[in-house]
Amino acid sequence: MPDASSLPVVRGPARRIASVLGVLTLAVVLGEAARAANDAAEAAAATTAYHGGLWYDGERFVPRPAYVRDGMFVEPPDAPGATVDLEGGFVLPAFAEGHHHTVLCEPGRIKSFIDAGVLYAAIMNARVSSRACQAKMHGADGIEVVSALAGLTATDAHPAQIGRYFLDADEIDGEWVHYVDAARDLDRVWPRIAAQPPDLVKIYLSYSEDHARLRDDESIAAWYRGLDPALVPAIVRRARTMDLRVAAHVMSAQDFEVAVDGGVDIVAHLPGFAPGAAFTDEPDHPYLAALSDDPARYRITPAAARRAAARGVVVVTTVSGAPPAPAIAANLRALREAHVTLLIGSDRGEFHSVDEAVFLVEQGLMPAAEVVRALSVTTPRFLFPDRAVGRLDAGAEATFVVLRGDPLVAIANLRDPRRVVKRGVTLAGDIR
Repeated sequence: MPDASSLPVVRGPARRIASVLGVLTLAVVLGEAARAANDAAEAAAATTAYHGGLWYDGERFVPRPAYVRDGMFVEPPDAPGATVDLEGGFVLPAFAEGHHHTVLCEPGRIKSFIDAGVLYAAIMNARVSSRACQAKMHGADGIEVVSALAGLTATDAHPAQIGRYFLDADEIDGEWVHYVDAARDLDRVWPRIAAQPPDLVKIYLSYSEDHARLRDDESIAAWYRGLDPALVPAIVRRARTMDLRVAAHVMSAQDFEVAVDGGVDIVAHLPGFAPGAAFTDEPDHPYLAALSDDPARYRITPAAARRAAARGVVVVTTVSGAPPAPAIAANLRALREAHVTLLIGSDRGEFHSVDEAVFLVEQGLMPAAEVVRALSVTTPRFLFPDRAVGRLDAGAEATFVVLRGDPLVAIANLRDPRRVVKRGVTLAGDIR
């Protein structure tokens, strides 16, 4: 490096220019520093600090503060603007409902979900035209949904009979369901699906082992009929071209295997959730009576459960509302031992996933720790995999439920939220 004596001496106008430039540079640096300090102060002022809460870390509740700005959890600022005292409340990520129908576009049902802290839901069948009301009634300030819209089933098979309550017979196909009886029907149906794309595809399987008999026996109600099981792989392939996940309604253990081996992503029920004549209360019908007397028909084998786990298939519980059939406990045990991911969902118009969660624990079907995690972490993350939900750390959406009591100690505490917050805005609870 040259010494100072070898450097040129700056005199006259050049020296004055260099001096001015130095002053300007210093002013810019100081201005940027001032703006940065001002921005930091404004960010701190816009940050809400939540104190006095016990926050769920995926396994337990830990006392700590949390900070929210612009609807997101953030790192602690130097001096937050507002402070909220959670008064010893137990904080969980907001809950999700893995299988429902009636919360879609129903104001009263929407309110009941929000009050319970259920802020995400999968709609497993809906009228295609419901997409319009979904855009108006479901969004960032309430319940967010993913919807299958019209499901795929055989002609006059489940759930076509439900559509007759509010549609003419010739309106059902294309609005409530898509009728698919053979592979060629997919060429007719798929352009409809592409024109009004759902968030996922729903298919209906029902006692696949007896598909031919059920298709031809008019004495058996539509509740017990579904797709030709041979069509499942072709439907899944079509769904993959649109990057859509596929959910399958199932009744029997054979339906479960058809769905898993056909490549679906979601099994929307536990086999045995509605055995025998559960839908139509016709216990004297010979076929339905035989179903009721055959619990093995609903039993998932360990091998099938392992295949489901290996292929990443998730299963929605849907068992609340009635005493569980004998196969339910065995099926849950087989799935849990195989490490199949379970989502919490009720599929009952008058219930939601909190009711399902409480039922699962109170009936001794699953431990509270697994149910709480599935309800608040696993199910929301699965429904919205590209979102920072089901978390309470910095960078996650500030959407959470504050309970009065610890649900790991008493699962009924899930029913007693003190505060429901969506992206930093309190929607329900003790608002003061």
